[in-house]
Amino acid sequence: AVSLVDHESHDVVLQVFEGYGMAPFGYDHVGEPQRRHTWEHSVAGKVARDARAVLLRDVSLDPDYQPVVPEVRAELAFPIVHAGQSLAILQLDSPRSAAFGEGELAIIRALCAAVVQPLRRALRAQELLETSTQLGQVFSSMPTGLALLDGQGRVLRHNPAWLSVWGLGPLELGEAFQ
Repeated sequence: AVSLVDHESHDVVLQVFEGYGMAPFGYDHVGEPQRRHTWEHSVAGKVARDARAVLLRDVSLDPDYQPVVPEVRAELAFPIVHAGQSLAILQLDSPRSAAFGEGELAIIRALCAAVVQPLRRALRAQELLETSTQLGQVFSSMPTGLALLDGQGRVLRHNPAWLSVWGLGPLELGEAFQ
């Protein structure tokens, strides 16, 4: 399973999981997989808070472990860390208590280190997309007519109210405003 860490709400947000045969943390009230969980009560939460890996060879001995599949015996939860904070958590489960040896730990450590920059870029792109979408919605719904024109008077962007103010019908972007 791979989860993102939401430091503002102190949540771990499940992004993808494989091999559980069902949603690992149950379903919400509309039948969708439950994705957001507080970081106070789970192994992934402990890893999110502390930014340190946790290896459980026997999950039944850890009070933070939340049983998902009865066959799970061992769990490795590894943080993807930048500037001392967990960005995401990679969780691996196994029915074998000796599933995660030094070789597996080295591979996971290298993988988590290698994905830090691509993950940061993806998170930043998502943030910019959300901001752009919000600003676009505000721009489009404003009752005041607004338009962005280039140096040659071509319309680069406008809101519906701007067309109404000038009594214009649909206008192609890039068309000169006269």
